[in-house]
Amino acid sequence: GRGVARELVALADDLEAQRLVHLSPLLKAEDAFTLAKRAAEDEIRRCRRPTAILRATPAWGGGDALLDEVGAWVMRSPAIPRFLEHVPLQPLDVEDLAKALMAAQPGEQEVGGARLSWGELLEAAASAAGKKLMGPHLSEKTTLRLARWIGGGKFGSDLVPFTEAGFRRHALGHEVAENALPRLLGREPRPIADYLANEWPYRAGA
Repeated sequence: GRGVARELVALADDLEAQRLVHLSPLLKAEDAFTLAKRAAEDEIRRCRRPTAILRATPAWGGGDALLDEVGAWVMRSPAIPRFLEHVPLQPLDVEDLAKALMAAQPGEQEVGGARLSWGELLEAAASAAGKKLMGPHLSEKTTLRLARWIGGGKFGSDLVPFTEAGFRRHALGHEVAENALPRLLGREPRPIADYLANEWPYRAGA
């Protein structure tokens, strides 16, 4: 939040740091969570040292909150609720993200992986797990009702892995207009299919 960012700025200034690199989620909403992240960025910009702000799409990797949630969902649920399948994600490998942070130069950049939709991610995860992706297809109204009812509980996380606010943020998508990741890495982002096939704990035969 703003307070932590202010402390980091003071520390960077006092130590005359070469640069201050700040990671922020790529968000399009106008809710309290998003506004708090923007306020932290405002504090970072006040730093007298060179600063780099990286806004990133959701990351995947061991223990992540994206593919691990989907994996638990795929393995436990006979029918996977389908919603917001058109929403663009561009999730990226957490190791690619770490390398981008190390390579970040002063300025503000957006980073993300290859373009795919939420529906394509679900299909790829189900295929890697050896499962058939089934319905039901849920409307936004129905999904929001479920999110309000059970989305915050343990059971609900398998069915609707969002709070209502999280659902609304997710519905806006995580699409990068100008992706700085290939430039920072010197190569294209790691494909999510590679992780699903070789490292994902929920893959078939794992």
